[in-house]
Amino acid sequence: MPTTVSSSTAHGLERKSLQAQENHDVRAYFFRKHRDELARAGVAHLFLLDSARRRLATPDSGRGPAWRLALAAAREAPLSRRPYQMLLRVAPGSRIVSRPFRRVLSLASRVVKP
Repeated sequence: MPTTVSSSTAHGLERKSLQAQENHDVRAYFFRKHRDELARAGVAHLFLLDSARRRLATPDSGRGPAWRLALAAAREAPLSRRPYQMLLRVAPGSRIVSRPFRRVLSLASRVVKP
């Protein structure tokens, strides 16, 4: 009977994409290497927001790294509202920010966007 390779190993090598910390490190390296190309394509902020979302999905990561990534995304695309929405989601004390206040900030960010 042939042996099967588990999903976490391929040819004896462990996949880094399945390990949370390794995935974060590889994504940071990828961004450093391809930052200019991502910015030219207009997707650098989206890559950073996806990295922030992945940080939030990692239980032991905390909100700090996700907040820094969302802040970097806001710097990459200051007129996009998505980075600001993520910043509100992960900001320290974000649980005590009232829903109406979040709504006002969301509407304000729409006014700024061309």
